[in-house]
Amino acid sequence: MKLISIFAVLVTSLILNVKIVSAERVLITAENGEIGHGWVFGSTGYTSGSCWVVAPLHVINDNGNNARPFTYTDINGMSRIALNPIDVNKIVGLAEIVGTDDLAFSLIESRAGNKSCLSRLGLNSYEYNNLIRSNPDLTVYSMFTSSYKIINLKIYRAGSASFDGKFLLEPTDKNDAIDFVKSGLSGSVAEVKSNYGPQPIAMILNLENSNNNHLIKAIRFDKINTAFQLVEKFYVNNMKNIRAKTSGIPYKILNFSGILLNPAINPYSLNNNSSCLEIAPAGGKKTVSITIELEDNNEKISEIILKNQNNCGKDYQKYSIDQRISDSSDWDRVVTCESISDKFKPSKKCNMDLNGPRQLRITCVTNSKVGFSELKIQ
Repeated sequence: MKLISIFAVLVTSLILNVKIVSAERVLITAENGEIGHGWVFGSTGYTSGSCWVVAPLHVINDNGNNARPFTYTDINGMSRIALNPIDVNKIVGLAEIVGTDDLAFSLIESRAGNKSCLSRLGLNSYEYNNLIRSNPDLTVYSMFTSSYKIINLKIYRAGSASFDGKFLLEPTDKNDAIDFVKSGLSGSVAEVKSNYGPQPIAMILNLENSNNNHLIKAIRFDKINTAFQLVEKFYVNNMKNIRAKTSGIPYKILNFSGILLNPAINPYSLNNNSSCLEIAPAGGKKTVSITIELEDNNEKISEIILKNQNNCGKDYQKYSIDQRISDSSDWDRVVTCESISDKFKPSKKCNMDLNGPRQLRITCVTNSKVGFSELKIQ
């Protein structure tokens, strides 16, 4: 059978047997020329709908054991670049939890709400363990176009083969074990048939050469799932820190009290530092306020930056910040701060330590008007 026909059969089989085709085998080419395999899947967690790829670290690392960008090619021959891979060693203690330091993940496509890239990192632990106890027949597909083949395996002494999150696998044909090393099959995935369609059971890491038995060492997919949850959280927190230092944490305006002196410029202009929001007390009051809410409940607030630059408002303005979790909560005073103007920079930052979900009310006391050019949350 021609290669393209084999791939067509595989794709058709997946569509017929899996309710949602949400993961696929890929061929990996590293910067250093190393060849291996990987597994593309989707997230339903912190980066829901986004596509990720997982592969052994030794396939994509440099000589210093650092994960490097790599190229991956799918069954249709389409090649893409995976940037900024994160290996399990970036997170303290994770390698010990999952039983290997030879694993890395890379976000390859950020598509929130993408229905075609949903999570498929294997069965839940209960179903997974029940399946393993039956010592099922496993199948590995090589992605090499020059030597496409299907390799059959069994779990070596299934009752006691899982150690530190890894399996020892035994090819039905002993000669196939040698091919795992010669043909760059590290990262290929052992799959099993189940009531839910083909399911990934373990990812091949390397050949276990003890006693010349040609056993294959692989990491369990429930351990890969555990690793991914922590890597994904690490990625999201890292991106939040970067964003907070540049564009700031996203927020929405809930309401404000006061009169807009220019109706065309409302509090939403505070997001871009391109306009001057001028607002005066209403109905004989002596205060104006703006209430905002974090768009992401998982954010963490460390600082508020309020500016009245570009000749907007007074030289500087004192303001107070109150906080609450939701509309049903009481307001509590957090801190009193000063704005940043063209001629004035406060001696101390407007710092706080608050986790989302959170609403903030910014209040200024004034007899006339106040003007602000930007509000940034970090």
